[in-house]
Amino acid sequence: MQTYIETGSDGRNTSGAKMSLMKKVLCVGTNTVAVLIVSLWLPIVSYGMRLLSPVRRGFWCDDETIRYPFSRHGTVSTGMLFGCGIGIPIGFILLNEMIRYAFRRPYPCGTPCMKLQITTTGRVIGIFMFGSLLTLTITDIMKMSSGRLRPCFLYMCRPNVNLANCTGFITDYECENKSPWVAEMRKSFPSGHASFAMYSMMFLVLYIEKRIPFSVGYLSKIILQSVCLILAVFTGLSRTVDHMHHWEDVVVGLLLGAVIVFALKQTIPRLFDFNNDNKDALYSPMDNVNPDIGLNVGKSSSQEPTNIQGSRMSNYRQRSV
Repeated sequence: MQTYIETGSDGRNTSGAKMSLMKKVLCVGTNTVAVLIVSLWLPIVSYGMRLLSPVRRGFWCDDETIRYPFSRHGTVSTGMLFGCGIGIPIGFILLNEMIRYAFRRPYPCGTPCMKLQITTTGRVIGIFMFGSLLTLTITDIMKMSSGRLRPCFLYMCRPNVNLANCTGFITDYECENKSPWVAEMRKSFPSGHASFAMYSMMFLVLYIEKRIPFSVGYLSKIILQSVCLILAVFTGLSRTVDHMHHWEDVVVGLLLGAVIVFALKQTIPRLFDFNNDNKDALYSPMDNVNPDIGLNVGKSSSQEPTNIQGSRMSNYRQRSV
C-alpha cells in the first residue's frame, strides 16, 4: 500500500501544514465560543438570582448577633472590590508579560515570539476570568440556598413583632421596611467580598510564584505575595466591621476562593508552567521558537536549527551533571 504525501514546489509537506491550519482554526473557533459563553454567564446568573428569593429563615428573639446597625458606607465597596479584584491581577499580568517580551533572549525570532507571548498571556487572563465567574456563581448559589441573616437584619427589616416581649423562635413575621435592601439581608453566608478577594489575590500569588524568576529577587516575590494575601484578608475582615457578615461567613468565603484557585491549578496542570523544557530559562515562551522562522538571514536552513539543537543538548547535559 502506497502513501502519497502532498508537497509544494519547495519539497515541503503541505498536507501537514494544512492539518496544522485546521487545528488552529478549530482552536480559535472553540475559544471564541467559550469567550461568548463566559461573557454572557455573569449577566444571566446575576439577573436570574434577582428573580429568585433567598431561603426565608426565622430568628430567635434574644439573638444579639443580628441586632447591629447598618452601615451604608462600607469600607470596601462593591465597585472597589471588582475594580481592584479584576484590574490588579490583569494589569499585573499584562505588565509582567510585556516586560518579559521586551527583555527576551537576544535572538531575532520576530513575529512568532510576539504571537506566542500574546497567546500565553491571553490564556492566563481567560482562565482567570473564568475562575472569577465560577467563584461568583458558587457564592451566589450558596447565599440563596442558606438564607442566613446578616448582623444588621433586625435594623433593616424592622419586623412587625414586639422584640421586647417575644420569646422563642420567630418564623411568622413581615418586614415593615420595603426597601430592596431587605432581600440582601438574607444573604450573609458566605461572604462574597471574601471569596472573590481571596480568589483574585491567590490567583495572583500563584502567577507571581511561577512567572517571576528568583533571579529578580526572592524577597520581592515574598513581599508581593504577602501584600496580595493581606489585601484579601483585610477585605474579608472589613465586612465584619461593617456589620455585613458574621465571622464564619468571612472564613468560609476566604476558604472558598482559595479552594477554587487550587482546583483550577489541579484541573489545568500547566496553568502557569510555561517552562516545560528548560526550568532555568527566564523567558521560556521564546525557547521553543525557531529564530529563523519568517526571516531571511542568508544562511542554510538546514544548518542553523542543527546548531541550535546541539547547543540545547549540551546545556541539558551540563545541567544533568
